Amino acid sequence: RERDYLLANTAQRETIHKALTTSLRPFLQRIKTPTLILWGKDDQVTPLKLGKIIHQDITGSSLVVLPARHSPPYTHPQLVFEEIHAFIQGEKT
Repeated sequence: RERDYLLANTAQRETIHKALTTSLRPFLQRIKTPTLILWGKDDQVTPLKLGKIIHQDITGSSLVVLPARHSPPYTHPQLVFEEIHAFIQGEKT
């Protein structure tokens, strides 16, 4: 939801700020569970290059780039469902 920050109250803005300024990258290598990463091709809030970095850092992860912006579950729910379902069925996409 691209406008969440603009519509947030003070406490929510502080939480969003902390989430955006804290790097979790050092922890990504620890993830050993099969991981599906769904990313919007045209995401202007968190660009695709970040999704590619996450994919690179999580060994064995699958990255699926969707024809969407920042919130594919809201704008493309059927496509998101299909990708998750396919991943769970075969643990790959």
